[in-house]
Parts: sequence; C-alpha cells; structure tokens
Amino acid sequence: MVFDVAVIGAGAMGGAAAYHLAKSGANVAVFDQFTVPHDRGSSHAETRLIRQAYFENPNYVPLLKRAYELWTELEDTPGQLFVKNGLFVAGQKDRTIMQGILDSSKQHRIPVEVLSSLDAKNRFPGFRFADNDVCIFERNAGYLLVDNCLLAHLTNAEKLGATVRQKTIVDSLSKTSDGFILKSGNTEFKAKKVVISAGAWAANLLPGKYKPVLSPHRVPLFWFPRIADRPSSEGNTTCFAFDLAEGFFYGFPQLSSDGVKMGLHKPGMKIINPSAFNRELADDERNPVKDFIKAKLTFVRPTITKEATCIYTMTPDENFIVDEDDGMVILAGFSGHGFKFASVIGEIAKDLALTGKTKHPTDFLRFRW
Repeated sequence: MVFDVAVIGAGAMGGAAAYHLAKSGANVAVFDQFTVPHDRGSSHAETRLIRQAYFENPNYVPLLKRAYELWTELEDTPGQLFVKNGLFVAGQKDRTIMQGILDSSKQHRIPVEVLSSLDAKNRFPGFRFADNDVCIFERNAGYLLVDNCLLAHLTNAEKLGATVRQKTIVDSLSKTSDGFILKSGNTEFKAKKVVISAGAWAANLLPGKYKPVLSPHRVPLFWFPRIADRPSSEGNTTCFAFDLAEGFFYGFPQLSSDGVKMGLHKPGMKIINPSAFNRELADDERNPVKDFIKAKLTFVRPTITKEATCIYTMTPDENFIVDEDDGMVILAGFSGHGFKFASVIGEIAKDLALTGKTKHPTDFLRFRW
C-alpha cells in the first residue's frame, strides 16, 4: 500500500498531524518507536502550560488563538484536555519576559490583570512577592493534560482511518521519483509525502542542513508535597511562574498524590544520543527549584516526591521549525514551549502535506539559517 502521508513520530505534533490528515480524508500512517504515551521524549509528565500573552514572540499569538479553538473542539471526545484555571507571572516590570507579556497582551488585545506587589500578596497569600514585583494574571491561561491530549489526537486519527504503528522504528527515509520509502527493519512502507515529527530523533532523518540547528537538551521536572495545614487560596489552584534573576520558574496546582509539579524553564546538559543518555538527576539540578520554593512558596515543602527527565530540542533562536522541504513537512525544534501549539501545528502540517501552503502565519517559523 502507498500512503498519501506517512507521519514519523506520534508525540504531540505527530499525533495532531495524523488526526488532521485523517480528518481531511487522507490515507495516513503514523509511526512511533515507542508506545504512546511514553516518558522517553518531550511529551510526558502530567501537564503543560497554555497561555496567549506570549512573551517569547507576539507572532505566536494568532497560532495560539487557533490552538485554543482546536483544543476546545477536541474536548468533545471523552476526557478533559484543557483546564482554564489562570496563570500569574511575577517579577520586576523591566525584565524582558515581563515586558514581553505586556507587549503581546497589548498588541493582540489579550486580557490580563496587572497587580502591584501588595495586591498580589493579598490575592495569592501562599506566595512571597518582592516589594518591586508586579504580577500579571491571565485568567484564560491554564494547563493541558499531556496524556489525554496525546491519546485524543491519536485515537481519533485511528477512528478516522489512520494506520497507527507503535513500537516501529523508522531506520531510514529515502526520496523516490513519486514519494518516499520508509524502512523499518526488513519492512518497507511507501508514502507520497512525509511529516517528520520525531522530536529529539528528527535530525537522524532530515537533510544535513537541519542537524546543526537542532540540539537536544535534558530538562528535569519535580513534584513536591503541599503543607497540609496551610489554608487554600486562589494561588493554590492557579498555575504560577516567577521571572527571577536565577531563571524562569513555573508550577501547577496539585493534581495527584505526587504533589505540586514545578520546574525551571532552562535547557540543561546537551544530549548526544536521545536513545541512550543518563536520566539520573543530580543535586545541582534539584537545588535551584528547592531554593525557589524556600524563597517564594509558603504552602509547599522543598522535599522531592517524584522527578522526571524531559527533552528540549532547541533551535538557535528558540523558535520552532515548521516548514515544507521537497515533499517533507518538518515539525522540529520546539525548544521547550511547543506542546500548547500541537493542535494548530497538526492543522498546519495537514495543509503543508496536502497543498504545500497554509493560511496560518508561519513564515517566521520556516528554516532560516
């Protein structure tokens, strides 16, 4: 059988691409070297933040607005995907991230509240704010439930006729006169177009020019216990972040017995081989988040109950690569902030695979080195 499109990698982006392709009527196959969900790549560990006042680059905001619509549509399937519980980001107003949030909210008319340090202390009593902090609260922000999102895209793709092949490693990809040949062991698959969404493994299948600009890094995530006798407040049920000189720290409300999930948004040690790297965490990775808790949170103990290792595949400018190249749709380099976009990236991948163009404003994400 010759597929219209083969999708390599069934994580956040690949599963979404398979869903949108199958929904459009394409004969699509999606391949993943693991079972889905899994904890080997970038799409795991309970939750991901989603927000629209986007400090990274205001060009992302139109994509986020469409992503919100698509996540909401996908929630018609069983299982909650998107929880709008709000997010506050605190820090000194003149810091780059804080200014980026304000600039995006102003440019795209994203409603936010700007609280003084005193107002933030009254509203979110479980946190410590410096006297010169401001606190920006985005009520329509929240979090996505990672496994539910992955399974919603993939299972719905399968219901719409997609072929899903888990535990199938694509060893090589070669271009032919009428499409592509994918080899997995002794088995060959043919497709007219391919979508490469293999995360930290994508560079193994892409043309050489992509390899220098895709750099996988390990990133730790941690869970900490709440202090039982501390009173509940709005700050215990929202997502939160602090933009500090030490880094951008973020967290979620407690969702399980593991405790409160928190992390430092910062790429760690570079990964040479994503299939075989040391996932053991060290104290120099744990201590910054523990110190953050001691300095800023009053309702969490700095004692780790669970930890995990995620992968950021970074680009030099920390923006994604979403492009079409000689019949290949490339979804790569999501640099630790891509998951929230998966629903719209899937729609864009469908457009590029079937027509070679998309109505979405993605020129700033094309290959640019």
